[in-house]
Amino acid sequence: MTVPIILEEMIESSQCIGILKPLDFVAVGGGAIKRKVGELLAANGVRLLNHYGATEIGPIAPIFIPSEDYDWNYLRIRTDLGLRVVDLEFDQSAAEAPRCQLIGFPFGWQQPYNVPDLLEKRPGSTFLEVRILGRNDDLIVLSTGEKVRPGKLENALQATDLIQTALVFGEHREEIGVLVEPRRAIPSQDLSQFLATLWSLVEAQNCDLDRHARVSSMDMIIVKPEGKCLPLSDKGSVMRKEAYARFQTEIDAVYSQRTGNGSSITLLSPESGKLEADLRVLVERCVHDRIAGRPWTNQHDFFELGMDSLEASRLAQLLNRVQDKSAFAVLRDGPVKPSFIYQHPSVVALAAALQSGECAGENVNRVRAMTDLVTRFSPSSSTTSNRVVLITGSTGSLGVHLLQELCRDVSVNQVICLMRRAHGDENADDLDDLRARQERANSAKGVHLTDEAWAKITLHEARLDDHTLGLDGETYAQLTGAVTDVLHNAWPVNFQRTLHSLEPQIQTVKSLIHFSIQCQRDRSHLTPRLIFISSIAVGARFPSTVLPEILITDPTSTAALGYAEAKWVCERIIAESLAVFPGRLQPSIVRLGQITGATECARWNQNEHIPAILKASQIVGAMPEINGTYSWIPVEIAAKAIRDILTTSQPTNLVYHVENPVRQPWKALLTVLACQLNLPSPAPIPLDLWLRKVDSQTNLLSELEDFLRGEFLRLAGGGLILDTTQARKVSYTLRTCNGVTPDLVCKYIDVWQKEGFLQ
Repeated sequence: MTVPIILEEMIESSQCIGILKPLDFVAVGGGAIKRKVGELLAANGVRLLNHYGATEIGPIAPIFIPSEDYDWNYLRIRTDLGLRVVDLEFDQSAAEAPRCQLIGFPFGWQQPYNVPDLLEKRPGSTFLEVRILGRNDDLIVLSTGEKVRPGKLENALQATDLIQTALVFGEHREEIGVLVEPRRAIPSQDLSQFLATLWSLVEAQNCDLDRHARVSSMDMIIVKPEGKCLPLSDKGSVMRKEAYARFQTEIDAVYSQRTGNGSSITLLSPESGKLEADLRVLVERCVHDRIAGRPWTNQHDFFELGMDSLEASRLAQLLNRVQDKSAFAVLRDGPVKPSFIYQHPSVVALAAALQSGECAGENVNRVRAMTDLVTRFSPSSSTTSNRVVLITGSTGSLGVHLLQELCRDVSVNQVICLMRRAHGDENADDLDDLRARQERANSAKGVHLTDEAWAKITLHEARLDDHTLGLDGETYAQLTGAVTDVLHNAWPVNFQRTLHSLEPQIQTVKSLIHFSIQCQRDRSHLTPRLIFISSIAVGARFPSTVLPEILITDPTSTAALGYAEAKWVCERIIAESLAVFPGRLQPSIVRLGQITGATECARWNQNEHIPAILKASQIVGAMPEINGTYSWIPVEIAAKAIRDILTTSQPTNLVYHVENPVRQPWKALLTVLACQLNLPSPAPIPLDLWLRKVDSQTNLLSELEDFLRGEFLRLAGGGLILDTTQARKVSYTLRTCNGVTPDLVCKYIDVWQKEGFLQ
């Protein structure tokens, strides 16, 4: 359920409409939805449900899934409230439908209650369905859902010597304005002085009105043109609805100017320092009465200063009236909404957004922002922790996100990245090359580190399978004297390699264990943390559907792949280190389930098996049939969970599982994939048949064939579920994790198509 103004913003984006389209319905209430908005949504397949309520009675319209014959222009009235519909008298000669009104009986009342809306019945409907024509009590409903009683301002202005008639307008708009008829004709040369005097009267009245019910500026005042009359009833009162229709052109012109389609009068300098100064002036114009005489900085949050929704709207309007829009990418793309102010609620943030052309609403995951604050302000995130984390594999898909999360963590003072020498690179100590490699990896995966983050990072070229990690004696000693935590993430993902070819990876684990013990020797008070990133493949043949967070002692439980076998060996070596070095280190094994690409940039490594399956499906024209459920987890969420495990202040467990606790049906996902990939066959075909078709047309999956014929269906379809009980105890991220939405999957596919990987 939502309010009209939210839908008005969403129709600007085809992606947002795409989010609404698969829903059973979108209920809209709190105000009337504009006809053009509703028609656009309905034309795009969005099923609207008109909702309606009254404070005295409660919800008057039911919530239900609308059928094909439901007309969103009308409200369906509940039959269980005893509501009566009373026809009202109307002018039969007028071109209007009969009007009616609802009468209800609120709980505890001794008399009936007349719902103050003029209604029109839907002709020919078997249900009681009505359309709202207006308010009997002249209540103006803004697009925000807030309500304005216009009488107070109108009566106050009409009580002066200047104004004969005043009409407040703003139905379904973000703010109100007022149309005035002067008592005496105003010569054109005196109009400016008249408006200035009138504005002082309006400002005086604003002080007695709710903030959303105020006239925001002189621009929102219309002086009735000569030769155009206000429609009056027989009793001499303004007929509000008819007046709005008669002066629609003038009213539209006022709002058009406010949203930037009129004269451009705001001056903003694109130079950083001057831009902040100019923005500061605009903010003071919008919230002057709140901040007059109060010291505030460019970092202050506007809404902490007291800015409200009307003033945010006003600031957005001022930005839309910038004289040189070409200097600001955000403004070149069209008018900004008030939500832009909420997303960038300080002078510094607003200036940065205007200059970069990036909108936080598109690039910042709101859940991440919320959980980051939990991390930042929780007692366990004490800045006195002074962690120094050594990480391997910082250029991989997971690695770049682990690096980003470690740099964001306020308990981490320094991050040491051990990087393998690039193939064919003979420059052993070129730090510029190391940073360039890391930056390229970050950029390719949509991660951009701040200068503050880079200040935490130290890069070392290493040979990880060497006893001293390929470091010279001095560097090795410096690191063992500083590092508090080791996070071993580096591992070649190649399902063709045998166990013996992966012996260097096993030697790396041994070297990192000895490194951790040396850290403890150098500082006897320290118990270093050692995290080894493992895989669900280690338990692929575990004799149960649910794999507990325990050490797997039976080697036959692993997938028949060198990748899984070597991971199992490393897990056992990690566990043995506890017995060999009791109390001298805190090792943990983190087994990962299926990780997807990032949510923000939607980049997912093309070389992984899921993207390869999608590409092969386009070649053969159908998806393989996969039953059961999947539990994918976006890479940055997995990285946050691993960081939670690394930095926990709780007693540590030997084994943790990082898998999405939310399981989702493959059947629904396969339908989405077939549609998004434009497959000729929307129905999947059995995996064996699918593999035969793939083999006959391409060698794309040759390296994955053994895995797909062996362990894939069990691991992918919920035949083996990673229990995450222990991980969820220490990870707020996992406890609050949601499923991967179809929209996100479509974003992955869109990126692959743009990159040419998919058709």
